Amino acid sequence: MIASYLLVAVGLSLPFVIGTGFVFATMSMGGAGLSNALLNVVFLLTIAYVIVLPLVAGVGLPRIGLDWDPADYGVGTWLLLVGAMVWYAAVFVIPLAFFAFVLALPTG
Repeated sequence: MIASYLLVAVGLSLPFVIGTGFVFATMSMGGAGLSNALLNVVFLLTIAYVIVLPLVAGVGLPRIGLDWDPADYGVGTWLLLVGAMVWYAAVFVIPLAFFAFVLALPTG
């Protein structure tokens, strides 16, 4: 069970790590341009985590035969899915948004 939690934790962090790395690798300018690109990645990944991933887990997986919820996908399951994804996204979004804010500050 610990291995599966670690696998999920690492797997869910990879889009943020890859997206941030891509922004820094492709953006030659600094400042506001880099800040905007970083905020765009953060915004898109947040939407994906809060809307798409719960839908995949609650609708997609059962349709392909992976019935994982013995409570029959009630309101509690949906609150748990969305709440967990909001919490997980916030762990990455808050520091990255703060960093983007710092990058946008004028220098000198």
